[in-house]
Amino acid sequence: MVVAIFVLQMLHNMMTRLLYFIFLLIISSPAIAQVGIGTAMPSGATLLHVDDGQGDKGVLIPRVQIDDLNTMAPLTVTPEVGTMVFNSAGAHPLGFYYWNGTLWVAVGAGPDTNLGNTDLTQDDAVRTYDIDGQDLNFTNGSIGINNPNPSGRLDARGALNEDAFRFVQTDNLTGERDVFTIEDQDVGGGSQDHSSVLKVLKSGSINSGDNGFSLIELASTSSDPGANKYWISGRTVDEGAPFWGVDITDNDFWSTGGIQLGALPSSNGTYTGGNFRVNANGDTGIGTVNPNARLQIDEDSADLDHIIFQINTSSGRPLNILQPDITDINTPFTFQTNNAFNFRTDNTDALTILNTSQLALPSYVGNFQNETPTRILGLDAAGNVVSSAPVIDSDADWFTSNTTTAPASIDDNIWTNGNVGIGTNNPASSLHIVEATGNAGSAANGSITLEHGNTGGASSIVFKSRVNNNSDYGYIRFEDDGSGNGTTDENAILTIGIENDGTGQFQDDINLNPAGYVGIKNNAPQREIHIAGANSTMRIDGLSTANNANNIAADPVPVYVNNDGDLVTQPSLVQSFMPLNLRNPIPETSVSSSTGATVDTNLNTSTIVLTQRSLVHYTYQFSVTLRRFDGTAITDGASRLYRSWFEVNSDTSNHYGYDTGTYTNNPSAPSGTYASGFYYLSGSGYVELPAGTHTITLKTRVLGGSYDYDVRFGGTTFDSIQAVIHR
Repeated sequence: MVVAIFVLQMLHNMMTRLLYFIFLLIISSPAIAQVGIGTAMPSGATLLHVDDGQGDKGVLIPRVQIDDLNTMAPLTVTPEVGTMVFNSAGAHPLGFYYWNGTLWVAVGAGPDTNLGNTDLTQDDAVRTYDIDGQDLNFTNGSIGINNPNPSGRLDARGALNEDAFRFVQTDNLTGERDVFTIEDQDVGGGSQDHSSVLKVLKSGSINSGDNGFSLIELASTSSDPGANKYWISGRTVDEGAPFWGVDITDNDFWSTGGIQLGALPSSNGTYTGGNFRVNANGDTGIGTVNPNARLQIDEDSADLDHIIFQINTSSGRPLNILQPDITDINTPFTFQTNNAFNFRTDNTDALTILNTSQLALPSYVGNFQNETPTRILGLDAAGNVVSSAPVIDSDADWFTSNTTTAPASIDDNIWTNGNVGIGTNNPASSLHIVEATGNAGSAANGSITLEHGNTGGASSIVFKSRVNNNSDYGYIRFEDDGSGNGTTDENAILTIGIENDGTGQFQDDINLNPAGYVGIKNNAPQREIHIAGANSTMRIDGLSTANNANNIAADPVPVYVNNDGDLVTQPSLVQSFMPLNLRNPIPETSVSSSTGATVDTNLNTSTIVLTQRSLVHYTYQFSVTLRRFDGTAITDGASRLYRSWFEVNSDTSNHYGYDTGTYTNNPSAPSGTYASGFYYLSGSGYVELPAGTHTITLKTRVLGGSYDYDVRFGGTTFDSIQAVIHR
């Protein structure tokens, strides 16, 4: 067995050396014929012929990962043109790639086909390319049509007499679909300068003989040029002047009836049609294409009714504005006529504003354009404007301020040297009013009525002082919402007052000086001041608790009259009030002892406040029940003593208002009948205390000697504590 293994090993070594020798001969000798692998008959058309004889095996090309098509990586030595690899991973699609000397090029058909640097020339025959409903993507570079150097992603130029760029949607669209969309997806990260989403340029000149030319035209294909058009034009009429603007019209060749915006005619001609135009400088024309103002309205007709603003009522009557004569375009919104403004209804003059700044009603004067009004106008009972008798200057009693000329305008300030009489021709004072029948006054009228038009306002009569004329005055004033009472906007107040810029030496006063009495809500006063009303009273703020220390809160004090007749409060007289009045102030309190020891207990502590030194009278009463410590009746015949008192400000050395009770029974009849119910302790006492806050404590004490007890205090509805203050 060992010998056989040795022989096989020798044969293997010899075969290996033979194959190695043959390989050296092949690689060291120049190839002079084809090389076949798996075949003894390599094809004469190949340098290398690989064949497994079965047709079920392939050739494995080196596998690499290409991350960048523009570099030779991952190869480390510059490859020869035509070097082939298989990309098995990375960002690019799997497949065979060859090196073209500059970049890696994918081999075979795929979703994208790289034309490389190859120029393609199409012959004159029509060609149809069907991509079978798939997308055609150009991910890098630009596309030029009739332009070898496109300046944008898509640059199409027409070289023949044909449409340069045309999109047509032939299918019926359903839903929201756009035939052509241009979208700028810039999100603000760039720095655009004069950029446009859509820019349409006319780079060449417009020949004077050209027909109408437009940069952009929006129209229906049902008629051409036809109706319903919108375009941005370069020329709007056949063989007319070049013209840039926006037109909206419905006429062939856009000669009339259009709207031009931003229009600027060239020197080749002048546009004469259209009804509305806005020039590049902002001048706007209606009825003219040559405006020379910010707004110019022209009409060839001489009819005065050529501008009409009509309200569509059943009568169909228009409001006519007659043609003005604007003489100064530098004055904004100024209308100026040669004579007057005239308002007409049904072709009849109704109201005229004369060039003398006067207002005239033509029905009362002659030639309304030249006549100066000579009558006074007024209102009749129906509210109609009527004319009075003519005014003659020599008969006028009123004059323009500081002149002897009768007033010519309602705006003039007027005056008279004499008295003014109303209802009398013989006035005896500066203003003398005589009524045939007096007026007691009501919400509707009065002898003199002052009325204001603003909500919450006031009306007044002012009496000016000769001295300090600008600051000193008396007045009677009515205010709609002047009262501090109430919560609405109708809390009126009538004030009679006087104002001065000082007091003392420069003091102004108000004096009520009746021959009889003054009544308040009283038309028959019986004293100098008589206030009517069963519950009427009077308030003096100087005597209130807030302003007078002698007036104690919640404790009315008397008011006295001093030697000068002034009303004052007087604290020296004795007054009484009760700050403590407690009902049922003591809850049931148990005091007990199994040995009969003495026990003291606090039943109540109250506080009082004194504003001055006072005498305090403290009284109390409360219930008491007694029994033995175990709760049974007392039948041992021994006495139990209980008492009560009060202390002030925790002073245990002084007891006030003692009351005492003692309980015992007959020991010879322990099984007898005993009365049921309550005992009561009732005590009182006086103590004089200074001003300030004081505490009063009600206390009890129980003494049983050597006998047990259980005493209950309070808890009934008849317990009370009271404190009466005398000052």
